[in-house]
Amino acid sequence: MDNLIEAQAAFSIANIAETGVKYGRHPGEWYGPLIMMQIFEELNEKYKPFPGLEIVVFPEGVIYVDKLRKKFNSKTKSVIVLVGFRLGLKRINSEYYPAIIRMMEMQNFIGMSGGQDDGALYFIGYQNDRLIFLDPHVTQPAIPYLEDLWTDHLTYHYPTPLLLPVSRLNTCFAIGVIRADGRILFEDEGRVREVREGCEG
Repeated sequence: MDNLIEAQAAFSIANIAETGVKYGRHPGEWYGPLIMMQIFEELNEKYKPFPGLEIVVFPEGVIYVDKLRKKFNSKTKSVIVLVGFRLGLKRINSEYYPAIIRMMEMQNFIGMSGGQDDGALYFIGYQNDRLIFLDPHVTQPAIPYLEDLWTDHLTYHYPTPLLLPVSRLNTCFAIGVIRADGRILFEDEGRVREVREGCEG
């Protein structure tokens, strides 16, 4: 995709690297989920690859309702809300684990980016006290035609879930939800506030 016109590959590695320089990051360096979410918001605003889709980010875990409301208008179909958290310097206190799990129970939860010190992971759910994740570093050639996805779809899935104990999660992560209804989205803000209060004790 990086060889296509920039607007056709809004979230390409080339565009991410170019935008990352504004945040003090250069190719090959660790970006982290808090910087990545801001890059996604900026690229979406610049290229508008999906008509009607907006992205709004809150890197410090504080949701500003006025900023949310500005994203909802007659042309908006959906809004992706990304909320960043930093829960400690070296490790997450065990008292925070239930709050992290509760975030994955929000309506229209689309995932959590984070991982370990040696690599980024994308979390999609949980099982007991372990987080289910996808590893973005496992790649394979792109399929040339959409119809080929049906015949090759099994190669895109692991036979068993990939699990990470919540105790090994990096202290810095970001969660995402997608909404087409502002009223319901503000209800989610209440859940994030509940989680934040739980994390702050």
